[in-house]
Amino acid sequence: MEKRQENFICLGIVGQSGSGKTELAKALLGLKTINGMEVYMPISHTSRNIRSGEEDKKDYFFKDKSYFEENKSDFYELVEFAGNYYGLHKDSIKPGLNVIVIEPAGYCQIEDLIGDKLKGILLTTTKAKERMLLRGDSSDSIDSRLSFDDIEERAKEISFNLKINTDVLTKKEVFEYVLGRLNDFL
Repeated sequence: MEKRQENFICLGIVGQSGSGKTELAKALLGLKTINGMEVYMPISHTSRNIRSGEEDKKDYFFKDKSYFEENKSDFYELVEFAGNYYGLHKDSIKPGLNVIVIEPAGYCQIEDLIGDKLKGILLTTTKAKERMLLRGDSSDSIDSRLSFDDIEERAKEISFNLKINTDVLTKKEVFEYVLGRLNDFL
């Protein structure tokens, strides 16, 4: 990674489908500042189909697979998940706290590049299928994602700053717990 700025931290939120990663990221983004740092949520790129309620250039930059294959060197991380590419473009990181929803493989790619400027939160759940049905995912999509989604196994080599099982906590409780612990590692 080209370090164009030194005054940034990336907070990687890793978790299986339906664990609340995106909801937590959006709640943190809503604070505007944390510990005196402006909070950003870099917009990732993906080749997956846009979901109901999502907007191009707001939720993701939706691109076709050939875009990723032709521009691999333009990404800090690039992973293939459930048949689609996901990546964090080099121009995405800003000075401040960058909150990133990311897969374990992508987390490791970024960690290799920026070291201790990456902090991590792991969210787990046993209610993934139920939550994915509620958000409108198709049965085929759910089956495909869950067959790949053994997050705890794939993330066992990663040293996260915080690990949370979201089964017994409301979204608000997860957010409040994270907020209360951020000072411990930021």
